[in-house]
Amino acid sequence: MKWQFTEPQRGVFDYSGGNVVVDIAEARGKSVRCHNLVWESELPSWLTSGTWDNATLISIMQVHITNLVQHWGDSCYSWDVVNEAFNGDGSYTPNIFYNTIGPAYVPLAFLFATQAANAKGLKVKLYYNDYGIESKQTRTIVHSYY
Repeated sequence: MKWQFTEPQRGVFDYSGGNVVVDIAEARGKSVRCHNLVWESELPSWLTSGTWDNATLISIMQVHITNLVQHWGDSCYSWDVVNEAFNGDGSYTPNIFYNTIGPAYVPLAFLFATQAANAKGLKVKLYYNDYGIESKQTRTIVHSYY
């Protein structure tokens, strides 16, 4: 469900790989925690090689998030909305989203996921996913957004 596979070209979505996972889980009565909507890794080259301004990248992010959340709908009991935005020292991981949009990309991603879910009446849970950010400094930064 990562960006390079789900939107290999701008505005062209391919859900086939994620559909396989969801279909297998549903056939076995399992729930799916979908991973992930925004991450600095496994991005398509059209996204990483573009020279985006703030407004355009925000729009691209919103379209991507909306399409994935609404495509899989209730098949996902939850989404990892943002993955690994912080380093262990509490600083942001440099990436196309942070470098272009700034720290606002994190709450914007949650806003777009919430709007997409609400528009379809979905009861999906939205998570921030990370590892190695247990320092007090990082917890304070993450808490300030939610």
